[in-house]
Amino acid sequence: MASTYSSVSSFASPSSGSGAKYFLIENKTTGQQYRVNTESFASGAFSSVHKGIKWHENKKSRDKSEEIYAVKRFQRGDFLAKDLPMLTDDIRATMSAHEIKEFEQTRAMNEQKLLEQPLRECFAVKKLHGHPYFLTFVDACYAPDYVFLVTELARGGDLQRRFDNMTRPFTEETLIPMVRTICDAIKTMHSDGIVHRDLKPLNILFRSKTNDDLIVADFGLSNFLEERGFFTTDCGTQMYKAPEQSQGQQYGSPVDMWALGKMCYHLLTREIPNESERPLFWEGFSPEARDFMQRLIVQNPQERMTAEQARAHPWLSLKEI
Repeated sequence: MASTYSSVSSFASPSSGSGAKYFLIENKTTGQQYRVNTESFASGAFSSVHKGIKWHENKKSRDKSEEIYAVKRFQRGDFLAKDLPMLTDDIRATMSAHEIKEFEQTRAMNEQKLLEQPLRECFAVKKLHGHPYFLTFVDACYAPDYVFLVTELARGGDLQRRFDNMTRPFTEETLIPMVRTICDAIKTMHSDGIVHRDLKPLNILFRSKTNDDLIVADFGLSNFLEERGFFTTDCGTQMYKAPEQSQGQQYGSPVDMWALGKMCYHLLTREIPNESERPLFWEGFSPEARDFMQRLIVQNPQERMTAEQARAHPWLSLKEI
């Protein structure tokens, strides 16, 4: 995975206590530099997102007309510190030589997987570049301890925030165009062998504040089906995770369709969709909407609609409810 890009980047961090507002990153292959705001505007468990612009050595200030990009910074050490257990001297003293060797081999293998995670996100975003349902890929820069992903900046916020600011749930009429776009995005991902594995309103962005042009984003947990054709890693957000995703079973692209069904239910009701605690409430929906969601929120992944089938469903063809 590391050989996907040949560029290597330098990272100039503002010195501690310097009060610097920016740092520079550079793609050593192309020589392109970016001036990045030190302050982030979004963050996750292993990354932070900053605003940045293209830069060069002789540049003195920013032209107000030039484009501002989103720069996602992954700190590799964060992945290791939060996910890999350390073998302390006290624990080591209780283990045999064979157990210590086995532990270290497992840790090395898991360490490699964790270090590949930000590279995988860069690869996914670059592969989906050019499709209207995803952020436009600009660049990827690497340093020994950091990975930087540069994309267009979505200025309209996320679907979760917009939903939280509403006094009532979405109507079917309002939600249908959004679901059409999300289905198109999922269909594109799956045709490229990419499974998102963490679809939720927080990861659905609006391209601008003035329209409802949607983007599926945050491929931090995404992966490629490739030859094996399935995953077993338990990941994602509990509220939207498919049952096979959290039960140690083999799973694949149908987990994204389960998440879509759960998203629709939540956005239309404001209810937390947890059928293990109580049955989902199906009154008040149009027959088409109910059928759409019931064909996605299916325990057996083989019985769920695919993205292509969902896109062709009668509910998404309705113009008025």
